[in-house]
Amino acid sequence: MSTEWQPLPNIDPHCFACGTENQQGLHMTFATDGEQIRADVSIPEHVRGWSNLAHGGVTTTILDETMAWACIYFMHQFPLTRDIQVRFKKPVFVGDQLQALARLESFNGERRKLIIKSELFNQTSDLVAQATGDFAPFTPEEFKAMKMVPVEDLELLTAMFSAAEPKTPA
Repeated sequence: MSTEWQPLPNIDPHCFACGTENQQGLHMTFATDGEQIRADVSIPEHVRGWSNLAHGGVTTTILDETMAWACIYFMHQFPLTRDIQVRFKKPVFVGDQLQALARLESFNGERRKLIIKSELFNQTSDLVAQATGDFAPFTPEEFKAMKMVPVEDLELLTAMFSAAEPKTPA
């Protein structure tokens, strides 16, 4: 059975991970099958670590960003990462075509504790890294009250929610 992936719009052009206009960024793109988020990305040379290896922090960023998008899309809330545990399984190289998958695992609303898991695969479908993240999700109203993001930017980011409404099968 083939999975149909729906592309997700990105409103923030300046984000290091997903910003389309960030010249130093990763330019990640996202899609969903209604159960998980998929991110596609290629490792650019300027974020390499030693020799032709991707820097481990960049690999972690890809996993973290994909998990954050899972919260944004499925919960319509903005997440702040509390903790992330990454397990590197195989080397990631500059130029690798990568695909990350993320899914919500559990949520405790009283403690504002959201657990999300993500896996990262290379172009030959090898699992190269995986992560479990503990996130604190916030509604747009809560984020606005915290004054962490300018109101204009928050309005644009909140527009992602309505633009990325899950599509129900016909």
